[in-house]
Amino acid sequence: MSGNENETELSKHYTTGGLIRFSVIPILTITIASLYMIVDALFIANFTTSTSYAAVVLTSPYVLIFPAVGFMVGGGGNALIGKLLGEKKQKEASETFSVLVEFTVLAGLAATALGMLLLDPFLCWSGADGLLLSEGLIYGRIVLCGTTFFALQYAFQLFLITSGEEGRAFAYTLTVGAVNIGLDAFLMLVLKVGVTGAAVGTVCSQIAGGLLPLAYYCSRKRDGMLIRFRWTRMKWKPILNACFNGVSEMIENLTESLAGFLYNIELMRVSGEAGVDAYGSLMYAQMIFTLIFVGFNESVIPLIAYHYGAKNLEELRSLFRKCTGILFVFSLVFFAVSELLAVPVSALFSDGDAGIMALTVRGFRIGSFSLIFMGVAMFISPLFTALNNGLVSGVLTAFEMLVFPAAAVIILSRAFGMDGIWHSLNASWILSVLLGAVVLYGLKGRYPFLRGVLRKSRKSSAEHPEACL
Repeated sequence: MSGNENETELSKHYTTGGLIRFSVIPILTITIASLYMIVDALFIANFTTSTSYAAVVLTSPYVLIFPAVGFMVGGGGNALIGKLLGEKKQKEASETFSVLVEFTVLAGLAATALGMLLLDPFLCWSGADGLLLSEGLIYGRIVLCGTTFFALQYAFQLFLITSGEEGRAFAYTLTVGAVNIGLDAFLMLVLKVGVTGAAVGTVCSQIAGGLLPLAYYCSRKRDGMLIRFRWTRMKWKPILNACFNGVSEMIENLTESLAGFLYNIELMRVSGEAGVDAYGSLMYAQMIFTLIFVGFNESVIPLIAYHYGAKNLEELRSLFRKCTGILFVFSLVFFAVSELLAVPVSALFSDGDAGIMALTVRGFRIGSFSLIFMGVAMFISPLFTALNNGLVSGVLTAFEMLVFPAAAVIILSRAFGMDGIWHSLNASWILSVLLGAVVLYGLKGRYPFLRGVLRKSRKSSAEHPEACL
């Protein structure tokens, strides 16, 4: 696909159906790229002990903190590059891309060293000891070795979408998924190396996910690419711009891990390892729905960023209306599916343990209600990332992923026990939607396309064209 064709994909007008079709491949790409976590969970839950499974659930929030630089650079850099392309600055966009890739590698290596240093005290602080501690250390140390590659993998997924290479991103993702599933099956079922096998399979898939797109962007034989990688000296201005604009994506990753840590503490206090197992099963199952929301959001960020750079208020208004409508419908469908599949999905993770099965089904019955609010709530922060307003995006993400969940789980678990933990999921997402609505209303003066949406009027496009700057 030529550069002009790629740019046309960003600049064209999309109907609702067209927007859904445009997002399908990014959704599949991001979903499949993250399925290794679910695959690990299924293999560990069914082919190891409940203690091994609890160890992975305890360790996963920790190891996901350190690739956060990839989420930050990918999210912020994706919007920044999309804006530059909208301003017809293709050379600057390509240079910015190269600098961000180099920075991701350096930051990923530093994060790996820090993660190794703090893993043991973190698990001890979480209450792990004995076999639970040793299994967590094995899994965590191996998975942390893939931190740099995982950071690159996530950043490249977003860059490929922006440069019009959704099909290539999907092909790479299928390859990564095949590596992960194949190695998990071989190492755990044939060699029977348990948690070690799951961790090694994860790292190998992350290495493939980071190196395959890097090789593509380094190719000198491909014409018509919107952006390409060339070694260049470090330029701190685009790095700082991308990091500031993408801070919400990093905050999302960090705060989600911190919230998971708080949930695990409350679960250990209320129900012990069985509660951790049940909560982990619910989170792994809901991860599929969450990834669909994330994939959709990441697919529309470059569209919104492009039209923001091109000062096309009418198209921004159209995209906002369509995106929120699509996400709300998705949310209702996912809620119904989650309720219908509560029992069979819980059985997949419980490995015949009736106590864990009962806890997990109860969690589905109560916690699935959160899906109704999750889709729209998760869109508002990336919207401001696309508008290159990292401050607002970061604040929204901090409340959405940490402040609201932490407050809800601490208060409700002490009031209602295990049911309070499940209800805290609903409470935190309801509060996130309300906060997002208040922020959108408060900033309608700065972003006239929001005012047009709220009034269902098109006058602001003509009256305030300069306000998109």
